[in-house]
Amino acid sequence: MKVLLKLKVSGQEVSGSSGPTEDQLSTIENGRVEGKKLTFQFTGPGGANFRFELTLDGDSLKGSFVRSMGGNSENGTADLKRTGS
Repeated sequence: MKVLLKLKVSGQEVSGSSGPTEDQLSTIENGRVEGKKLTFQFTGPGGANFRFELTLDGDSLKGSFVRSMGGNSENGTADLKRTGS
């Protein structure tokens, strides 16, 4: 699945948006960066909650996420690549 992730880092605070396309972006909440570790969450289309824990690896962010909706949770992995500045 492709995901668009727009991030802005200010100190340890991370803000931005994420979603499947430019016109379906959700606001990132509770974004934090500590060293190379990035954590954030957002509520996506259909009310699904996503929680990410990623690590910077060159031009990639790699790690895991949990998708929760309607009392059900799914775990997954993420490998996000930088496409522009």
